[in-house]
Amino acid sequence: MFYKREHQRRFLALEQRGKIIALVFITSILAQLGIDLYLPSMPSMALAFHTSLSNVQLSLTVYMLGYGGSQLLFGYLVDKYGRRPVLLLDYAIFLIATIGLLHSPSIYWLLGWRFCQGLGAAAGQVTLRTMLRDLYDGKALAKVLSMTAAIWAVIPIVAPVIGGYVQHYLNWQANFQILLVISALGFILTWKFLPETKPANAVHHHILHSLRFHLKNKIFMLFSLAALCSTAMMMAYGTASPAILLQHFNITPVYFGWLMLIIASGNIAGALLNTQLLRLTSINRISAISFAILIISVVAYFLTSHLFSQSLTLILLPILLLSFSEGMLYPNLCTQTFNQIHQYTGIATALFGTIMMLGIVVASAIIALAPGHALHVLAWVLLAYTILLLLLFLSTLFKTHEKPTDR
Repeated sequence: MFYKREHQRRFLALEQRGKIIALVFITSILAQLGIDLYLPSMPSMALAFHTSLSNVQLSLTVYMLGYGGSQLLFGYLVDKYGRRPVLLLDYAIFLIATIGLLHSPSIYWLLGWRFCQGLGAAAGQVTLRTMLRDLYDGKALAKVLSMTAAIWAVIPIVAPVIGGYVQHYLNWQANFQILLVISALGFILTWKFLPETKPANAVHHHILHSLRFHLKNKIFMLFSLAALCSTAMMMAYGTASPAILLQHFNITPVYFGWLMLIIASGNIAGALLNTQLLRLTSINRISAISFAILIISVVAYFLTSHLFSQSLTLILLPILLLSFSEGMLYPNLCTQTFNQIHQYTGIATALFGTIMMLGIVVASAIIALAPGHALHVLAWVLLAYTILLLLLFLSTLFKTHEKPTDR
């Protein structure tokens, strides 16, 4: 049975890998754009809906709530019905939600449709992770996750820049019209070209049975929580960035987009360096190094946000270093998590995504709702996630012996 699965994986990786990665990457683009494209439009949306910026920031929170809260359901559907049907469902949900959002009569309707967009994004991301696990494991998985992480990091770079120009020359609705076109294109291309990667001998069980199986895997859970901490830090900054950059430093939407580009470039550099380091040393050692850099960046931001709050350069330099360390750390944490998955792949990757996204929702909600200046609230949120990650580190998280497939 194991040989049969490995044979199928190698066949798909060799013959159809390029097509699969290119097609499922569209759903990652869509999910990322749903987060970052409209950030420069938040102040204009607040004016258009006669509401506060905090209420508009909640649109990011509810998007992530839909994204994180529904992944287990879609993981069950991926295991039961296959990868391709669920990916088609992803695009259909996102398409309908975007149409509804563009016709929202109030901020409350907009928040509801943003939640539905998050549902569509969840279906796509669960399918994407499951298909990657179908095709890769060990260091091969770490390398492809690092490469795709570098590509995914381009979206947070490009999206605010595009969103800034779209907001400047058109309006906030135009940013969501771009999402509408991409979701329609993704549905058509998936329908026509995407093959199924679900192993022919995959075992399917009730969702609760599959869920309990992975919840009892302590190593899987520890690495999932570590990945949560890593990615939640950058999401917290993404939520706080409009208030910090557009309001506190009073920069233009276009300038905002370019600053976001600089920050995200650190993530790309970290992911690309991780790909090269995997040729030289172990995943565990790289994780330890990148975590040390992360601690330095968070401490530096905490100090500068309280002592040099009027210096844009001193505020952004630690964030840039944080972005770099996250680009190195996150792919390896994902790999260590996915290497624990040997059955019920859809539920496992969905549980991973749920744990990670619910943590992100907490971070973005605190940024949006906590009293005080976003500059300082972000500092405490980053510090809290760093302490949690440190506790996981001290719990011998990164001392797990690598399997032969990791060499």
